[in-house]
Amino acid sequence: MKSLLDNARSFLGLGGAEVLSALGETAQQVSGDEYGKMTDVTSMEAHEVFPGTLYIRNDSVELIRIGPEELTAVTPDTLRAHFGTTAVRLASRAGKTAK
Repeated sequence: MKSLLDNARSFLGLGGAEVLSALGETAQQVSGDEYGKMTDVTSMEAHEVFPGTLYIRNDSVELIRIGPEELTAVTPDTLRAHFGTTAVRLASRAGKTAK
């Protein structure tokens, strides 16, 4: 059985038709087709098959969002095994919209 991360990575680069085929009959488009500054995307979900949201732009899955509740079993060691040990530091978004 594939791990959650292996399953997620298998969607990257798939086209819209391939995503629909992989997700099956329960696949549905999510309203609000945008993610941050990503616009002109199609969001697809089928939580019975995969617990995340796939963001498709230019007929290719470019982003996969998995909520924190589904990631409870994913440990730092698991992340390092999948993505390596070279960390990329991103600036905190905390406070950018807070008043």
